[in-house]
Amino acid sequence: MVAKLNDRQLKFVHLLLEGATEHEAYCNAYGYDYSKMNPRQKTDIRSRAAGLKKHRSVAALLNQHRSKWVEASDVKKEDVIRTLVRVINGEEMHDKTVVITSETGAVTKTVHSISRQWAIEKLCKMLGFNEPQKHEVTLTPEVSRYELEKELARLEELASGEE
Repeated sequence: MVAKLNDRQLKFVHLLLEGATEHEAYCNAYGYDYSKMNPRQKTDIRSRAAGLKKHRSVAALLNQHRSKWVEASDVKKEDVIRTLVRVINGEEMHDKTVVITSETGAVTKTVHSISRQWAIEKLCKMLGFNEPQKHEVTLTPEVSRYELEKELARLEELASGEE
């Protein structure tokens, strides 16, 4: 059984669902002013926010809402990719006003146009281009100083012969 959330946790979840970053949602829900914090405090807030998002009850509520939205959404992955490609190709995106309806009522939001760089980053992430790649490295035996000097002299000869 999932534990009941307190008011701050519920506010944190709702802010995340509205699009706030983890630290923005945490600061807003718990009454902190992120802009007045020193780097150490900001790191602490980001850590707390990440931890709260992983809290079993918080994560369960987030997943519940997200799964409802996915089921209700007629937007497909291909549509998102197509839109991102249009932005990357320089097709103009205008600000739009959208109405989001949830269990708590309708919320009107203005969606601003997005930058090409943001679109490229999102598209790369969606397509898995940001995943680390495995590289094989073969180490050769150590080269002596004599061999290095000999090779350097050969390369200098080649370079002087080209001039």
